[in-house]
Amino acid sequence: MVEAVNGLIFNTLIAERAVNLPTIGTLYIERTAATTDGKRAIAPRYAVSFSSHLEAVSIVDVIARTASVDTATANDIFERWTAKVKDCNVLQISGVGVLKDKTFITDNELLNALNNNQITNLEITRKQGSAMRWIVVLVALVVVLVGSAYLYFSMQCEDEIVDVPCTVQEVVTEKVVVPEDNIEEEVIVIEEPEVIIEEPAVEVWTEAKDIRHRVIVGSYSTRENAERAIRDIKRRKPELTCSVYVLGSMYAVAIYGSADNADCEEFMREYKNDFAQMWIHTPKRYR
Repeated sequence: MVEAVNGLIFNTLIAERAVNLPTIGTLYIERTAATTDGKRAIAPRYAVSFSSHLEAVSIVDVIARTASVDTATANDIFERWTAKVKDCNVLQISGVGVLKDKTFITDNELLNALNNNQITNLEITRKQGSAMRWIVVLVALVVVLVGSAYLYFSMQCEDEIVDVPCTVQEVVTEKVVVPEDNIEEEVIVIEEPEVIIEEPAVEVWTEAKDIRHRVIVGSYSTRENAERAIRDIKRRKPELTCSVYVLGSMYAVAIYGSADNADCEEFMREYKNDFAQMWIHTPKRYR
């Protein structure tokens, strides 16, 4: 139960950029701007900070939605989780970080996930008495600032979900073209109903054009890790169709999607024993 709630906090931070822990406060992702330090241009960084008053999605609501339980049951799960991970003024969330008093220290795993696309700090070489050194400084700062802007907007655009189809072999039905001058052969094909077998089209959720809600089973810092997770899911549940989505700076693995949120909830009830950390992602424009 503890690891499941830890995972929900991790995923919610990545997807929503903030999560509220009732009676404790709010964890949110904060960006440190690019700076210069002597001969170095230091790239911007992302980390988790703590606020006692910032509003955000409640982890109780996330638990209720994910586990398909009512709010009272979800709140009971949260309170039992708090009792296990909090010791005096220290709250330790595995994979996320440690909250001591009002100071939050981000776990290295989450830091790496938030900054996996980070540009490297630049070394600025200065030659004494050279007029070119200021040009070098300005160029380095421009590179850092452009990289900062790219990272900032990529972290903000969590609604822009890009499909990255997983590698799944599909059965392709080839269309046989009958030559126009072979009228006799064409008639034979038409008159032999036992040869022509029409199979019903298989509907795959990833081909739908009106998907608004997706069932996510995990978020990964690299595409390779996401595809490795898909291979494991296909081995255990070959009937499922998976897709990878770029969600903020992470690669999320979705196993179902629909235009109706109720369909996703029904899917989660069916597979709740197979995927304990499922949750529904709905872009802000559809909420």
